[in-house]
Amino acid sequence: MCRSDPSVILPAMGEYTLDSDEDYLKFYVRQDDKMSIGEVPLMKLNYVFCEDKFMSMKTRMDGKHFIDMKQILTQQYGEPIQQNRYIPEFSWIDNNAFITFKNNTVGRYCDLTISSVREIINMDKVQKERAKKASGDF
Repeated sequence: MCRSDPSVILPAMGEYTLDSDEDYLKFYVRQDDKMSIGEVPLMKLNYVFCEDKFMSMKTRMDGKHFIDMKQILTQQYGEPIQQNRYIPEFSWIDNNAFITFKNNTVGRYCDLTISSVREIINMDKVQKERAKKASGDF
């Protein structure tokens, strides 16, 4: 069980800078972030906003830390869901948060995303509205 909604528990972010802008999604970084979870060093840590609302936190780490990070997540959130036992992708979900942890064996890195369920629903609405508007171009 995830137990927390990142859009609610986000502390005062302090100084942050825009890392990338993908239309209605913006990715920010903070220069003073702790770049590790336990003994697992992070390669990247982004705060993701959809139409200026905090939606999720995305981290990337070296693939050699996959097992350690999966154990940390399982300790914190319980046993994960794995849709396909042949694909190293795990998730945890409750009414507030959706967590995904993926091992990209080709790129040799892992991605961890912790998202607000409420803000994912809002992002889906934004995407549908944009698709409806774009369909008028046909």
